[in-house]
Amino acid sequence: RFGCFRDALSFCRAFFRWYNTEHRHSGIGMLTPEMVHYGRAEQVLARRHRVKMAAYTAHPERFVGGAPKRVQLPQAVWINPPRSLLKDDRSAVELVIPGHQVCSTSKAEPVAVPPVQSGGLYMEALQ
Repeated sequence: RFGCFRDALSFCRAFFRWYNTEHRHSGIGMLTPEMVHYGRAEQVLARRHRVKMAAYTAHPERFVGGAPKRVQLPQAVWINPPRSLLKDDRSAVELVIPGHQVCSTSKAEPVAVPPVQSGGLYMEALQ
């Protein structure tokens, strides 16, 4: 419970910024929703794969499972799938970008969020 509305608002602002811009989600290839929403997912995944392949080339003995495979972005991500999907009707599957407003009547404007700054090869590969 929050003490008041301002307490809740303060918590949610910080939490949602972290959740959308810093936290990497396993359901979307260890990317942030921000990366996927703003179309940087393929670039990030390609960069990660190049880093992994460079490490594999330099030290293949460390990769006991063989050469790294490129992570693919899932076609759809759902918290609550549509009823048609629950009935095994896969024709309703479409690409759903986290944070994308499907409703065309929405007056909400997208908010530009600056990319997370970090250093080091590993962190650069994650971005």
